[in-house]
Amino acid sequence: MSGRFIDMGYPKAVVAAALGLHRSTLYRSREKNSCREPEFDEGLAVSIRTILDQEETFGYRRVWAHLRFKEGFLVNNKESTPD
Repeated sequence: MSGRFIDMGYPKAVVAAALGLHRSTLYRSREKNSCREPEFDEGLAVSIRTILDQEETFGYRRVWAHLRFKEGFLVNNKESTPD
């Protein structure tokens, strides 16, 4: 809703004050709308399902460690994005 007012040319400070919001909220809400869909890696999902079928007591940290150190997957999105 606030995006329409900003697109019409109203200053962000005025829109935020009128709606009772902080200006940073307006920036954050506009960034959310422009986000891309997360990528789904089918191979990673199959590996996770296989690990969980074998080791039912594993939590997300142990699954991550198994993928990282035994199978060599880079499963942290910070590590897997190119510079």
